[in-house]
Amino acid sequence: MPLLLDPEDTFVVVHCYPTGHVYPWLLHWLLTNGAAWDRLRFSNIRGIPIAYNQGVKMALESGMSTLLFADHDVIPVGASPSHPATNKFLEPTEHDIVCCPCRLDIPGAWADPDTFHCGMWRTTREALLKVSAPWFLKEHTPDGTALSKCECAYFAAKAREVGLTIARKGWADHRSRGAPET
Repeated sequence: MPLLLDPEDTFVVVHCYPTGHVYPWLLHWLLTNGAAWDRLRFSNIRGIPIAYNQGVKMALESGMSTLLFADHDVIPVGASPSHPATNKFLEPTEHDIVCCPCRLDIPGAWADPDTFHCGMWRTTREALLKVSAPWFLKEHTPDGTALSKCECAYFAAKAREVGLTIARKGWADHRSRGAPET
């Protein structure tokens, strides 16, 4: 079976906070699909916007063309009657950014077809260079009493503002907060 990622030109950042661990299923899936061990980086930085921004900075500094980002607790899955396989996420696309939908603890998280979440996503260096730093921030209402834009929505809006297109492909499991380890 051909590799879906180019081992010579793919850089992967896995966000490992708070445990510093990566689910073995994710690591196995990445390596099986072409990610090279020496092009994997693991981040254990607290604070989602800071961790995601550091990850993007690391990826851009790598010089690699394909950049993939994942949370440590994403679990790749095969196809089911209700969802496509995670590998669909790695298939070629005409879009600049692709996110892999995954189970989230947010009711209706995927209801809007334009929604982007950062559990697992990929892009190219060329596309990401069009988006200025900071790539991820939380925005709050003017009085600071509510979140008006999460990190994911902030990044997606910045990407779309510079003309990048975003797609969703595949499906992955994602450990819910408070759920038992699988």
